[in-house]
Amino acid sequence: MKIAAYVDEEGKAVSFNARGMVRIYKRRSGIWVNMTGFPLELRRDAGLAEFQAAFTHMIARLEDCRIFIVDEIRGVPCAILDSMGFRLWQVAGPVLEQLDLVAGKTQEEADNATSASRAPVPVGDPRDGFYRLNLRQVLRSDASLNSRQVLIPFLEAGAFRKLEVLCDHTPRWMEKELERLHLRADSEDWETSGVRITLSPDPDSATGRSTEHRHALPSGFSGCGGGRRSCME
Repeated sequence: MKIAAYVDEEGKAVSFNARGMVRIYKRRSGIWVNMTGFPLELRRDAGLAEFQAAFTHMIARLEDCRIFIVDEIRGVPCAILDSMGFRLWQVAGPVLEQLDLVAGKTQEEADNATSASRAPVPVGDPRDGFYRLNLRQVLRSDASLNSRQVLIPFLEAGAFRKLEVLCDHTPRWMEKELERLHLRADSEDWETSGVRITLSPDPDSATGRSTEHRHALPSGFSGCGGGRRSCME
């Protein structure tokens, strides 16, 4: 991980209103190393075009680094960096002493974003209990996952009235789990080669009555997410 910072001569974070330079740090064998540094000239009365030109030149030298530390997150310069895809962190004092904290917080945000993207999202008012999950997209974004890992925790929680699952094929395990969890399913074609499965609580199943007429899962399907083995488990 690389982290850039706008600092003074003592390595303390400063705002873009002060004179300073950009330093790029990288962690090697658990130790943060100052890889390089270069001056960044920003006039306080500069216009938008001048700020953009200065940051465009800076980005070329930062390469793949998109984490940036400053003393104050406000004003046009920070707004421009934010629009360019940078994650800005505000710290005070020596930057080197706080790089572990910034790196940890950045990783935590990334982990939370990944977890959130794997979970079904509410459609409309969350109180209505209608959720949707693009299982095809989730599985293609992380080859280590399978459909059971993604869906079962949400289905077992049961905090929904309807869940729409978009996938390539119906998971092989689904019909058996629907009976166990007292859920019903209806399916229809989705896009050119996928299936849209709508899951909802099945009151007949919960009372012990037969639900064979309730399940509309097509027979013969064996996986979800392009036919990969992980989708079928």
